[in-house]
Amino acid sequence: MPVHIKGDASILYKYINTNMIAVATQDQDVKGNATSLNLYVLDAVTGHVLHQSRIPGASEPVHMAACDNWVLMHYWNEKRTRFELTVVEMFESKADDGPWNILFGGKQGQNFTMSAHHLETPVPLQQAYIFPTGVTSMGVTATMKGITPRSIIMALTTDHLYTISKDLLNPRRPYMTPGGVPDKERGVPPQFAPTKEEPVPPYAPIMPLRPTDVLTYYNPMGKVKGIVSSPTTLESTSLIFSYGLDLFFTPVQTAKAYDVLSPGFNYTLLYASVGTVVAMLVVTSFWSSRRTLSDRWK
Repeated sequence: MPVHIKGDASILYKYINTNMIAVATQDQDVKGNATSLNLYVLDAVTGHVLHQSRIPGASEPVHMAACDNWVLMHYWNEKRTRFELTVVEMFESKADDGPWNILFGGKQGQNFTMSAHHLETPVPLQQAYIFPTGVTSMGVTATMKGITPRSIIMALTTDHLYTISKDLLNPRRPYMTPGGVPDKERGVPPQFAPTKEEPVPPYAPIMPLRPTDVLTYYNPMGKVKGIVSSPTTLESTSLIFSYGLDLFFTPVQTAKAYDVLSPGFNYTLLYASVGTVVAMLVVTSFWSSRRTLSDRWK
C-alpha cells in the first residue's frame, strides 16, 4: 500500500520509488585496524543519494533486503562482537490533507506523469537491533494486493528458516525513558510518531528468536543460497521457496488466515441461520400478499 494509516486515521505517505536500490560498502582503517559499513540508498535513474548512514565497527558478512519504502541490513559488528540488524524506512514529508485529495486527486489530479529528476527528498527513519545469530540469505514475502503486512524470511546459520514480521522491525517504535515516558530527544519527528491507538511496541534493543516463528521446525536447512516468494489467490498467504544444499517449500501467513474460515467454524449454525432467514422471508411475503388481497376485497 502506498500509505500507512495511523491509529487516529491520519495518513503517512510512503516514499515509493521503483528505482530505489541499496548498496553497502566497507571502510577499513589501516592504523587502527577498525572497519565500518556505509549504507547508501540510491535512485538508480538519477544517481541521487536518498539516504546515507555509517555504522562504526560493522563489517561483513552483510545481507540486505530492499522492498517498498524500506531497507533491512544484517551484519557483524566487530567492535561489539555481535550480529545486528539495521532498518531504514522512508516517507514523504507532505502532511495529510484529508481524504478528498486521495479520492479526487487534489490539485494534481489531472497530472499522471512524473519525472525521477523532480522527486522530493524522502524523510528517512532508522533503528538498529541486536540479532542473536548469523544469516546466510534473506527474502521478503509477497501477496497479490500488497495489503497483508510483509515478513522477512531469514536463513540462519543455525540451519533454520526463520520468519520475522516487518511490524517488529519498525523504525517508528518509540524510545522510552526508565520511567516509561516517551523519550522526546531520541524519538522520531512528531509527524511520524505513533499514536496511542496504534499498536506499535516500544523500542527494545534485542530482537529475540521465537521458536514458534521457525518455518523448518525440526528439519535442518543449511547452506541456503537464496529465498524467493510468490503470491497466491489468497491475500493472506505467500509461498516461500528456499534453495541451496536442500530445497524447502512452505506457505507463510503473516497475519494468519484472516480471509479463510477456520476448520472449526460452525457450518451447521450458518446453514440453519440462512435457512431460517429464507423461510421467514417466504412466509412473510406470502402473508403480506394474502393480507393485501384481503384488504382489496373489503
